[in-house]
Amino acid sequence: MTKKMESFVLTYSRWIEEHTKLFAFGLLTITLFLGLQLTKLQVNPSLFLLDKQDTGRVHMAQARELFSSTGEQIFIGVLTEKENIFNQSSLETVKKLSTEFKHLSLVEESDSEQLKMLAIDETSTGLINLILTEQITYKDKRNLTKLLKHYQAIHPEKFNDINYLNSLIVRSAPVVKIRSLSNVENIQLDNEALDVSDLMESVPTTPAAIKALEQQAYDNNLYINSLISKDKKATTIQIELAIDEEDSYNLQKTYQKVLTTLDLIDTQDSFHIGGSASYLAAITEIVEKDNNKFFPFVILVISILLYASFRRWQGVWIPLTIAVVTLVWTMGVVSLLGYQLNIITNMIPVFLISIAVADSIHFLSAYYNSAEKNNKSVAVTKSLDYLMTPMLLTTITTFFGFIALAVSNLSFIREFGLFVAIGVVFAFILTISMLPLIMPRLKVEQTSIKKTNQNILLSMIDRVSFNINKLSSSKPILVLICFSTIIGGAGWLGSQISVDNENLASFSPTTRVYQDNQTLNKHLGGTIPVSLWFETDNDNTMKSPEMMTAIRKVQERLNTNPNIGYSLSYVDYLDRIHEVMANDGFSKLPSDASRELISQYFLLYEFSQGNDIQDVVDFHYKNSRIIALSYTDKGSVWQEIIQDITTYADTVLPEGVTLKVVGMGELQASNIPEIVNSQINSFIISVILISLVMIILFRSLVLGLIGVVPLITTIVFVGGIMFLLDIPLDIGTSMVCGICFGIGIDYTIHFISVFKRKFVVFSGDWDKTLKETTLSVCRPIIVNSITLSIGFSMLTFSDYAAIRNLGLLIGCSMVICAIFTLFLLPAIIRLVKPQVLVNKLSEINEAVPA
Repeated sequence: MTKKMESFVLTYSRWIEEHTKLFAFGLLTITLFLGLQLTKLQVNPSLFLLDKQDTGRVHMAQARELFSSTGEQIFIGVLTEKENIFNQSSLETVKKLSTEFKHLSLVEESDSEQLKMLAIDETSTGLINLILTEQITYKDKRNLTKLLKHYQAIHPEKFNDINYLNSLIVRSAPVVKIRSLSNVENIQLDNEALDVSDLMESVPTTPAAIKALEQQAYDNNLYINSLISKDKKATTIQIELAIDEEDSYNLQKTYQKVLTTLDLIDTQDSFHIGGSASYLAAITEIVEKDNNKFFPFVILVISILLYASFRRWQGVWIPLTIAVVTLVWTMGVVSLLGYQLNIITNMIPVFLISIAVADSIHFLSAYYNSAEKNNKSVAVTKSLDYLMTPMLLTTITTFFGFIALAVSNLSFIREFGLFVAIGVVFAFILTISMLPLIMPRLKVEQTSIKKTNQNILLSMIDRVSFNINKLSSSKPILVLICFSTIIGGAGWLGSQISVDNENLASFSPTTRVYQDNQTLNKHLGGTIPVSLWFETDNDNTMKSPEMMTAIRKVQERLNTNPNIGYSLSYVDYLDRIHEVMANDGFSKLPSDASRELISQYFLLYEFSQGNDIQDVVDFHYKNSRIIALSYTDKGSVWQEIIQDITTYADTVLPEGVTLKVVGMGELQASNIPEIVNSQINSFIISVILISLVMIILFRSLVLGLIGVVPLITTIVFVGGIMFLLDIPLDIGTSMVCGICFGIGIDYTIHFISVFKRKFVVFSGDWDKTLKETTLSVCRPIIVNSITLSIGFSMLTFSDYAAIRNLGLLIGCSMVICAIFTLFLLPAIIRLVKPQVLVNKLSEINEAVPA
């Protein structure tokens, strides 16, 4: 350490000692303020990894303006144990549930009082009185909308009140539309006129009437695999919601109300829930459960390891206190800046608890060693003096490792990298602030310290250190050859890992959302809706025979894919109308049908008060879509589907028509190149930034480059593990590189920092310096790596595969990186013998008077 740093440490230690109360008060005030922000922290359940400004999500928003039935949905599969879903009991269940779900409300008792507080003038008072005549329900949506517009005109600056009214409108009528056997449109002929009416206006009570209803349903291809199953065992109730995909509170509440309603129904049928809204609600539930599960487990495991290492409770509660305060500060900032927890940032507590404990381990190890010979204040100062530079270096490099993740286009990864990087800085600040405050005020007996420094675990680590040094000193070339061979093999395996992203399969098989999705896929045509959107600039384009033929061909091509279980276009409606009107024995509109006939069929449908066709064609007939249901949201599958369908569409679509694929499948496919880019960018940025920092701070190109060797080899080795365990590069595992570089560099920095010190102490004796360096750093590095590894391994208990895989790989990488550091660095340094150290020693010797 330079004289300047030594002076700073002494001044800093003295200042803390003289202003203890002021310093403690400042830390407590900040902690309380940020702790209060945690009460406002919410969950973002979105499975969308890209921002709302991303092209795919923009297209989704645009499609919602054009077509109906584009909101978040809950699919409820009703599965009968009887031979046929068309039985009176099941049909009554469907009818009853459809009615109850239509009138579902999320309004709370407190809303009435809160609404009264918005009565600011005669108009608002009158509207509020009308709304509160009875309990707030879906019937009040119109008056609530009027109140909102009036309030916005008078007080546009009152954002909280306006947001509340927007929320209340959604919560009073969260259901946009119900589609089930009880109310789905049925296109049929009535006295030679087209009739569009509900399929089941009332539940039939006789076997003949039930059979007739079944016949009508299965004669209509619009229903099969979407509304009813081919095996006649299942039907669905489809609930479209007015709730935004990122409104976790109302999505979760709706999902729970649906579950409660199903639980109260007296029936022998079973219910299976799918659809985008249910998956988003399940994500919220997983985030909440993981928080409750991870935090106590991490605290418990780390406590056990800390006690085993230091054999005193001081060595447990002090690091954990710093870690918890670090977490409070970081998550308080997350909430203060208006961010929400998502499926990835939900892991921040595990990372910060594990990382924040690391510096405390190094500090306490140095402190207890120093306290054997010095009083407590001197021991604190010497420990700070000894560790300030390496702790500052590890903070900077860890910060850069995680900030490299913040350049990702995937919003979840970007937020994770940013806030862990901030947390790392907080951990450093709190470590060098709280430990000098706490340690001098604790009773520490010399005999107790000696006992701490001589426990069984640390003695075992010392033996490991001795053997590592012996091997690297006697056979450094053999060590490098062996490790090079292992890394080469792992690199070859890692080059073959797949890149993919899949949400539904990421849920644990024990979760209801996974099991229900499997059941729905077994009986119906899938639960992942995707749209093929055909866009033109001219009205009535969709009425042309050329357009009809082109869309039919594209739909037929789509249906040949085994991952597509159902599709629907306006051509299917035309086919149904033709089937009942022409009665010519054909179920499809002929390809040579004239524009006039197509227009007439559309007109007949409109005159019959039909509405469902608006799901697939807009009012001006210049935009249409094919709705497809898929069995999977796997990104690689959708890449192939989109590539095939867009290439084929280019050969059949008329000039001036463009095709856009919109929905979860498209977003999953778009995520794959972003995941690859995120990994590549993270690797390049991490290597460059961390290498530059180490070169500058160690003032040596050679030492800087040597320092990143254990990290690069660790990443390569982890790639081999991914291939062997069949773990793809996905949203979770794409962060391994940045995390490993950010945390693993600590081991290298501590090793090289201690080596530089001891090289001067032992007058350039390479063997003795390396021996003492390995012995000195082996304890904190191994304890640190085991602590981090087990801490991160807690993520493997998550119900979401991306998190489980990340926890496993990061847990492994911490131990692997520690092993590579302890074996490779001594061997490389022995062979290379960096000249900068020899030069530094010569400068010191020349400066000493003879």
